[in-house]
Amino acid sequence: MGRTVQWTKRVAWVLALIGAAIGLELHFWQQDFDVYEQTPQWALGAVHVWDTTNCARLVLIQPWMETRDYSTQETFASKLAGYFEAAHRQGALTAGSVVVLPEHLGTWLVAIDEWPVVYATRKLHTAMTWIIATNLLELLSAFRQMPPAPQPIRAALFHMKAQQMHKAYVQTFTDLACQYGVYILAGSIVLPDSSLQGQLINAAMYFTPAGQYGWSGKKAFPTADEQTFCTAAPIGAVQPILWPDAAATLAHLICADAWYPQVYQNLQAQTPDWIVVSAFIAGDSLWAQPWSGYDGFAAPSDVDLTDIGVLTERQAWEKYALEGRLHQSGASCGAMVVLRGRLWDLGADGRSFIMKNGQYLTSTTCDSACILATCLSCR
Repeated sequence: MGRTVQWTKRVAWVLALIGAAIGLELHFWQQDFDVYEQTPQWALGAVHVWDTTNCARLVLIQPWMETRDYSTQETFASKLAGYFEAAHRQGALTAGSVVVLPEHLGTWLVAIDEWPVVYATRKLHTAMTWIIATNLLELLSAFRQMPPAPQPIRAALFHMKAQQMHKAYVQTFTDLACQYGVYILAGSIVLPDSSLQGQLINAAMYFTPAGQYGWSGKKAFPTADEQTFCTAAPIGAVQPILWPDAAATLAHLICADAWYPQVYQNLQAQTPDWIVVSAFIAGDSLWAQPWSGYDGFAAPSDVDLTDIGVLTERQAWEKYALEGRLHQSGASCGAMVVLRGRLWDLGADGRSFIMKNGQYLTSTTCDSACILATCLSCR
């Protein structure tokens, strides 16, 4: 009898929590409904096309993403379509062009199809708490079926939403690739990987004008925070890509992978023309802050540990990531694109750039959205 009473109290508490959540969310719905119906805010600062010849191009789209952009597949697709259309109007999306997008662009689809309070709150923790409170049965089902994870609730959220996330991500980028006749190295997304026993990974996909898609990059060096719910992919899990009508071979790295010499050494025998990095640098104004060192894995042997706390975050990226290690791969061209925007309380910083044969093709740091494009040929 005592256990029955205790169980009944727990069920009542859970039902009360759900009721309170629904009531509060309805309140937010009434207050903020018009906000979510507004036209997406593209915040496009600049479009730079360095080559005016009719060539296949590498196009970096640094988008400005906000929480409401992840409310539905339609809002997500509409936001990104605005950037593709801007690039098209500037003549950047020529036949055979490759568009590259930043890390975690697809990850926040974990918030898709939720109540408006999830997008109205300023704190990620609060948003995720509301998703949990209003999806308890689905979360429990995902928890029972998923492989073990250090932070099981975080992992269960992504397993619970995996099908919806995958569908929205694939539909969006398939449509854009077909509509504009370009190849896309889409920004990364956290999804289960069947080749890794269903563990979550941080990875990106490619999309072709013919409607084909597959993995373009899998993160081998997840950060300490990511390791609480994601697993590391093997180095070299995805080979560099050469499409029949593209003018170059590209290797696609996900953010922190650009900091490790093993990744570049693995690419030497494959001689890609380009190494492109999709990145997300969380934290407002982090770019100018003292560098705190490697995150999640030990620093490689060629790293001067006295640089920690002395170099800024930007200087450390320049010395130890793509710009400082490109020569270790045999590639002569490199590029990085970052995610900017207002995503709860995460913050975002960093700069997108293109390097061709040691020359930078970039403007000053773009703090909003921007588009950078150049011919794919490295000559």
